[in-house]
Amino acid sequence: MEIKNTSPWLDSVPDKKQWSALSGEVGSDVVVVGGGIAGVMTAYRLAVAGQNVVLLEKNHIATGDTGFTTAFVTRVPDVILTDLAKRHGLDFVKNVFQATTQAQTWLRELIQKENIDCDFQAADSFDVSYESDNVVLAAEWKVMKDVEPKSAWVTGEAATSAGSMIKEAIRVQGEGAFDVRKFIFTLLHRPTAQGVKVYEESPMVGFEVVGDEVLVTTDGGSVRAKRLVIATGQPLPIFPEFAPHLKQKTTYAVTAEYSGPLVLSKNIFWDTDRPYQYFRKLDDPRSSRGTIMLGGADQEGSKVTAEESWNKLKAFLRHRLPGDFTVTRQWSGSLWETVDGLPYVAAHPWHGNKVVVITGLNGNGMVMGAMAAGIATDLVLGRENASAKLFDFSRNNIQLKKKTSKTAGSKIRPLGWVLAAAWALIFLTPGYVFFHQRGGLAFLQGTDLLSFSHRIFPLFGLYAFTLVWTQFMIGTSQSLLKKVIPRIITFHRREGAFALTFALLHPLLLFIGVGHAAFWGRTFVAPKLVPYVWLGYFQLLIMCTTAGTALLMRLSSLKRVWHTIHYLNYVLFVSIWIHSWFLGSDVQSTWLKYLWLFAATAITGVVIRLRTYYRQRIVPESSGEINDGWETIIAMEKVAPGQPHCTTVTGQALVLIRRGDGVTAMDNTCSHAGGRLCDGTIDGQMIVCPLHSSAFDVRTGAVVHGPARLPQRIYPTRIVSGQIQVRMK
Repeated sequence: MEIKNTSPWLDSVPDKKQWSALSGEVGSDVVVVGGGIAGVMTAYRLAVAGQNVVLLEKNHIATGDTGFTTAFVTRVPDVILTDLAKRHGLDFVKNVFQATTQAQTWLRELIQKENIDCDFQAADSFDVSYESDNVVLAAEWKVMKDVEPKSAWVTGEAATSAGSMIKEAIRVQGEGAFDVRKFIFTLLHRPTAQGVKVYEESPMVGFEVVGDEVLVTTDGGSVRAKRLVIATGQPLPIFPEFAPHLKQKTTYAVTAEYSGPLVLSKNIFWDTDRPYQYFRKLDDPRSSRGTIMLGGADQEGSKVTAEESWNKLKAFLRHRLPGDFTVTRQWSGSLWETVDGLPYVAAHPWHGNKVVVITGLNGNGMVMGAMAAGIATDLVLGRENASAKLFDFSRNNIQLKKKTSKTAGSKIRPLGWVLAAAWALIFLTPGYVFFHQRGGLAFLQGTDLLSFSHRIFPLFGLYAFTLVWTQFMIGTSQSLLKKVIPRIITFHRREGAFALTFALLHPLLLFIGVGHAAFWGRTFVAPKLVPYVWLGYFQLLIMCTTAGTALLMRLSSLKRVWHTIHYLNYVLFVSIWIHSWFLGSDVQSTWLKYLWLFAATAITGVVIRLRTYYRQRIVPESSGEINDGWETIIAMEKVAPGQPHCTTVTGQALVLIRRGDGVTAMDNTCSHAGGRLCDGTIDGQMIVCPLHSSAFDVRTGAVVHGPARLPQRIYPTRIVSGQIQVRMK
């Protein structure tokens, strides 16, 4: 039987896109980032409270760590209770249990109230030992008996009846387990969730607090809201201040089907081993044989491979639950731990109550996510929450250090205002010259539609050129402009829409003004100028192609080619300049000709850009030419074929993949959930992430199969004297 590299929940509710990507600008009361259990619960609770909510997910809903959980619904924190009590005191631990109990109760009642069929299974939880007189378990019991009234110490038959290998355990009543994807998707389609507007394949790339609003930008649009909730669990790159306070681990899981009955009760279990195992019995209606879900083998970094970790779990099954079994699935997930193992759910101290952060959910994401959603909702709405202080940054005396940031959350720098003023002056100039040349607005008075259209169409042509020119200048200088105008990319997209609008209205107004016969016969110009009219038709075709491709770049058929098609804009700019120079009466008869000549110098930028493109994409890797930006990494012979190679270049983590006589340099951090690709495997022309098995084309970085939806960045490489060089600029 072939082993599936996925969780049971992605079998029960297969991964597919159910909501569109964000395009353009939308408004809401609150924007929630993160489509896992914490984000969905937060969005739902806010919607029930009467808020309009936008929920952004960079991949698909519940395909991150939420889709790769073992879905224990336990109120017991994923920490060593004795350590937690030593750090914060017994009363603190008792209050944490009260908070998780409330969240667990709310979750169970929500399933009943909304009549959600998510295979919820009422169960007890068992913290178990396979030997008697376990000192670690005994120490945990000393804390547990004082903080959880429904807990009990069990030994003898009470222990072995739960599992034949168990000698003693701490049992907690009133726990459970469920199918998390069934739960989430059913809930989001309930009428009570109508206030939640979901956008998939919409990664947040930046944000800006402006007065009473928060502007969140994605790679396809933006959201204006009163509040922002970051519910991704793991720290986002745009919040580097959280990284020092969180530790990432990878946890592994398998499902195994036994040939005979499985001697294990229908409860949830974890043990005192370090790293510990956690497991539960699954009901498979298609089979009379016993199936177990087992997780564990947690590790930091990349000390062992994923295959070695799964083998550890198989060895555990052979040792503790002997019998003939077949592993049917294997997968892994990431855990983000704080210093004390409890999450942070708090307002970001730099942004007041405008930005609320949920992070560090650790290994109990189901209940902790529901609990965090309740706290975050109260923080957003300004309501008191008795548990909020427990999960604030202050409990561990966390001080977030401010660093110089290049994110979209920064303000426009002084040079940015100078450039904005220059753009405004350039934009106003054609209109001023056009009306001044004709004696002001009076020349439009007393005209009918045909006359008005004929008189005004040149102005739309002037603005079409002006906007295309500024588009060209912004497009070729984005990397520099972002440093002084963080939202320049959003502006660039919107200006592109206006440029296309003016370009389409220019011939439309001429068509109305001269009539269809003269328009199609091209009798409105001298015969020698007709070729420039044909050039105008050509420009419209190119402009519609490039603009349409940019707007639809998320389509699978365009993701890999839209950027290449976008290079046609350089041809477009040169063509429009020629068209307007020879046909534009205002350009020929006013001082606008000097502005047009100044714009013509930007054509040099076309040459420079094409030369850069040529040197990066076309010059053979063996040319040996030394250019700025190339970094020598490692000897080619040290990168083994068929094995990912980890490296870091100018602070950027990369994975090197040898392909025949060449090599690919790719971002090492998986675009899905942050897995290290250099710990993955090479399968033909694919590299497979060890975390959730997303696969990427080693030649292009494109997604071969999910759950990832965003491609990996590829860096230009070449071989010089046997050394691999990577261009990072």
